[in-house]
Amino acid sequence: MTNVEPSDRTESAFEGRADLFGSPSRYDLVLTGIPVTFLFTYLIATQFFGTTGSAIATGALVSGVLVADGLFRRPPIP
Repeated sequence: MTNVEPSDRTESAFEGRADLFGSPSRYDLVLTGIPVTFLFTYLIATQFFGTTGSAIATGALVSGVLVADGLFRRPPIP
C-alpha cells in the first residue's frame, strides 16, 4: 500500500459536485436516452415528413428498444 500525500490544491466547485454524483450507470444512460430519442425523432420526422404522428410512432419504437434492453435483456440486479 502506498502513502498518498495530501495536496495543497483546493477543489473547485465542479470537482466537488462530480464526486457527489459519481459516474452515471448504464441504467442512468438508458433513462436519459428515452426522452432524448423522442426529441430527436420529433425534430427529424417533422422536418422530413411534416407530421407529429410519425414522430411519436418512431420515437415510441426506438424508445421501446431501449426499455426492452434495460428491463429484459440486461435487467438491473440488486
